[in-house]
Parts: sequence; C-alpha cells; structure tokens
Amino acid sequence: MKPKKNQFSYINIGAASLLVIFVILCLAIFATLSLSGAKSNYTFSEKMALHKSNYYNACNQATEILEEVDALLASTAKASQNAQDFYVEFTYALDREIKGIPIMIAIDHQVPILTWEIPLDDNQSLLVQLKVQWPYQNDTTEPGYHYSITKWQTISNTN
Repeated sequence: MKPKKNQFSYINIGAASLLVIFVILCLAIFATLSLSGAKSNYTFSEKMALHKSNYYNACNQATEILEEVDALLASTAKASQNAQDFYVEFTYALDREIKGIPIMIAIDHQVPILTWEIPLDDNQSLLVQLKVQWPYQNDTTEPGYHYSITKWQTISNTN
C-alpha cells in the first residue's frame, strides 16, 4: 500500500474567507448606517438653524414695533390727564399698521389690548399681545410701565 499524502483541509480556508467577507460586509453596512445618520442629523440641524433664524428675525421685528408703540404710549401719557383720556387718545393715535404688520386693537374693560402676528414661515407665526396700562397708577408722579406683555409665543397657522 502506498502511504497517504498529506491532505490539506480546504474547509478551514473556506471558513476564514467567509469570516473575512462577513466582517467586510458588516463594516460596509455600519459605514452606510453612519453616513445615513450623519446626513439626517445635518438636515435636521439645518432646519433648526433656519427656524431659529426666522424666530429671532421675527422677535427683532416685534421689538421694533414694540419700540414704536412704547414711544406713542409715552407721548400720549404725558399729554393725558387721566387713564380714560389716555386710553382714548392712544387708541385714536395708533396706526393700524406698523412696519407693514397689522395691529389689532381689542378693548377689555375699557383697556386697549394690542395684538399682532409676525410670520416665521408658512406654518408658524410669532404672536405678540400687549395690555396697555395707565403709567401713573396710585397717583404717583413718576411714570411706571405703559404696557404689560401678555403673550409672546409661537403659534401654528394650520387649520
């Protein structure tokens, strides 16, 4: 009988190759998932940056309107003798549109309440509401505040 030649096991070579292929495939899948997650995070952060930018621009615009309203309130308060005259004169003196934004006036217990909305985007607006107040409360000679802010919030425009 002839002696048997050394036989090599091809099974071990195949298992190692399959393991290498499996590891490479796993790395490729994880790299794709990481790239997908990074793209999603980037898109989300861009949307958030745009939203924040729109919000702060609307706040700046609302503050500019508030400055004009405050100046009108101060001049009207100096010229008025009492709260009733102040409210009536202010209501007549106020422009119904400031910087292209319509100002709505409601009267609650003879006190004007001003409301305006500044659009942030197609779906949201910044709502600002002020309650006008007579600055000489309690018969003081030093003026107090002309208004109190009752709302400064983001609202949805969708129905």
